[in-house]
Amino acid sequence: RFEATSHTSKEADKRDGSLIFLADMLPIEEYSYLMYRYYESDVDGIITVMEVPEEDANSYGVVVVDKNSLIQKLIEKPKDFISNLAIAGIYAFSNSATKALFDIIKGYLDKRTENSKEVYLTESLQDLISSGFKIAAVNLKKGILDFGRPSEVLKGNKYLLEQESIKIEDFNKLGITSERSFIKNPVYIGENSRIFNSVVGPYVSIGTGSIIENCILENCVIERNATLKNLISEKSIIGSNVKVENISKNNLIIGDKSIY
Repeated sequence: RFEATSHTSKEADKRDGSLIFLADMLPIEEYSYLMYRYYESDVDGIITVMEVPEEDANSYGVVVVDKNSLIQKLIEKPKDFISNLAIAGIYAFSNSATKALFDIIKGYLDKRTENSKEVYLTESLQDLISSGFKIAAVNLKKGILDFGRPSEVLKGNKYLLEQESIKIEDFNKLGITSERSFIKNPVYIGENSRIFNSVVGPYVSIGTGSIIENCILENCVIERNATLKNLISEKSIIGSNVKVENISKNNLIIGDKSIY
């Protein structure tokens, strides 16, 4: 909780500020240079951005900047193309900017009714800038892992598995059973999972306590305690405590506790 505080300098105001990460967006690279820009520039805050293809820009909140990368306008999921600089989910604000932002958000929340639409952070950030706070855009060179959309979940899964994959010699320690199966790395298999008569991988993540039997799986994310039998699938996302049998289909998205 941010209270109104009197600071003797802008530097002190920044040091007493906030660093915010959106939970479904993870930076690929280390971000010390972002903080350098925050502390060394004459700004009240920074927002990370990444360049996206023009055809994908309407899936993001985007920013319009001036020649000094100061943000002039923020638009949430614009219908018409305005900018290819998509908000990338890391924010640093001074104490005073944070307090003002939270007050703006509270104002929107206090006005909500049962029929109100979602309150977007983008609108509150625009109000913050319109009130006079200087917020700069800082480009993430390598982008982010965005887990807010199914296609991006699979892309993020692939990236993470390329960094580290499970080793077959770890199966006993983790209580993993694999019988008459071919495991093609990179894959992740959770503790106490059992795999029979299956081909798994590459780019498959399987949650704890799952059972995979007579399946061929590639580029899939499978949550914990799933039971899959006679399934052939690629590019699928399957929730936890799911039971799926006798299906050959790609691009499945199956929610938790489903029977399919």
